[in-house]
Amino acid sequence: MGKGRVKILEVAAVDGTIYFLLLPLMKELEKSGYIVEASCARGDFFDKIEKEGFAVHNIYISRSLNVFKHINSIRKMAKLMRREKYDIVHVHTPIGAFVGRIAARFARVPIVIYTIHGFYFHENMNLFKSKIIIFIEKFLARWTTFAFSQSYEDTKLAVEKGISHPDKIITIGNGVDIDFFKKDNFTRKELLIKRKEFNIPSNAIVATCIARMNKEKGIFDLLKAAEIELNLYPSIHFLFVGGIYKGNEPNAISDEFLKDYFKKNSLCRKHFRFLGMRTDIKEILATSDMFVLPSYREGMPRSIIEAMAMELPVIATNIRGSREEVVDGETGILVPVGDVNALSNAIIKLAKDSKLRKEMGKKGRERAEEYFDERKVIEKQIIIIERLLNEKI
Repeated sequence: MGKGRVKILEVAAVDGTIYFLLLPLMKELEKSGYIVEASCARGDFFDKIEKEGFAVHNIYISRSLNVFKHINSIRKMAKLMRREKYDIVHVHTPIGAFVGRIAARFARVPIVIYTIHGFYFHENMNLFKSKIIIFIEKFLARWTTFAFSQSYEDTKLAVEKGISHPDKIITIGNGVDIDFFKKDNFTRKELLIKRKEFNIPSNAIVATCIARMNKEKGIFDLLKAAEIELNLYPSIHFLFVGGIYKGNEPNAISDEFLKDYFKKNSLCRKHFRFLGMRTDIKEILATSDMFVLPSYREGMPRSIIEAMAMELPVIATNIRGSREEVVDGETGILVPVGDVNALSNAIIKLAKDSKLRKEMGKKGRERAEEYFDERKVIEKQIIIIERLLNEKI
């Protein structure tokens, strides 16, 4: 089986995952001689993936936990896999991995790789629901050749719960292009222009959150915390970057809800900017003073790594993934899940202390360089892929 004939399909539920998270890996695999394609639902980034030179197959995957809603997606994906005769199917995110692995089984794909971007079950979930999801993960593990875990905690959990055999999983971490995400690349004038674009005063303290508009991301907690802190420290402004995957997102926060909320909370309305999906992430981070992600569940959030690389102190919840990236008291502040007062106090603490923000930001950059370099993450994956192929020859 020569490299030139090896076909790999990257599977995700939405095109945003492919575009923002997987393109670097796909490009490096292509450079190494593999034929690489993708499968996801058509959205705002579908055409952009195609412009990068990759074939993309439009297969809708519901984000619902109702198994019966995935039957048609499994059927279509299995048909695609049989037709294209992929040698490797690489699945991502919990729902995409569920559909992709079942389809790959029906299509008899030789190698199935599962990247664990955080398990859907978590320490704050209903116990019964958690047990069901663990059962599904254990069942699908039978049809998984190898697993890449982004988090050491998830690797340990996968082995403890019987989701993966120790020899069939490796922690690859998560990473970003640390040369691309570099604050030194921007002048003060450029950053002031960016603030003006968002109608934010040049002397304001800017806290940025990058996440989907979803209750799981702690958006309600951030809004409640803002109500407290803006009365105490009104120079704080918030930038929120993220969108809703239309028709495909449980627990999504609607535009209607936000409009109604800000009608009742005029102070928050003046201090929040909802920017939707953006491609100028590094510019937004460069003009920020801190990064906030009060999630209830994460894998290894790439947004935190990007913020650290841009020398921002990070406020995050003390959950799997986030606590593996943020060193509490050194590169940022970890707060309990759902603790609005702790979240508010952490934001005010950083807002008041520019020296602390600078110190934490510098240490965050150092940590990103040492542990979260995208090149190292991709290299680990390609080494395993080549090993798996050699074992099949």
